Amino acid sequence: MAVTHGVIPLVFFLLSILFFFLKPEVIPGGETTTYRYGAHSLYYEKIRWQKMSADNYISTKSEYKTFLEYKDPRGYREPENIKNAYVCETERETIFFTLVINKTWFPDDYPNIMDAHCTQIKDIRSLSEYTLSSARWFPI
Repeated sequence: MAVTHGVIPLVFFLLSILFFFLKPEVIPGGETTTYRYGAHSLYYEKIRWQKMSADNYISTKSEYKTFLEYKDPRGYREPENIKNAYVCETERETIFFTLVINKTWFPDDYPNIMDAHCTQIKDIRSLSEYTLSSARWFPI
């Protein structure tokens, strides 16, 4: 009576995944293989393989932008016209050996719907002139 173990197929599966992480050029399409996911006007996710760089095995980089909600459209870019202010993570790139996951969020009109990626600024008076001029303004 033969005994089959689930360990041997599991070991082969894990070794094959490790092989593809270390040798992405053997995957059909090599570096050009890209998988895209997205939800309309909320986020966009891109997964791709790349050759491993010597200095960058595991890392995460993020980009943040400021979004300002104004009270009155006639007093457009004045600090006293700000109702709410948010700092939102708009892009995150995660590198894990040869796998690159790039996520982009689009909180252009309503950053308050993206609570997981936006933080409300409590002290609006602390915003600099540069932040006010480079921020994305939107109506209520």
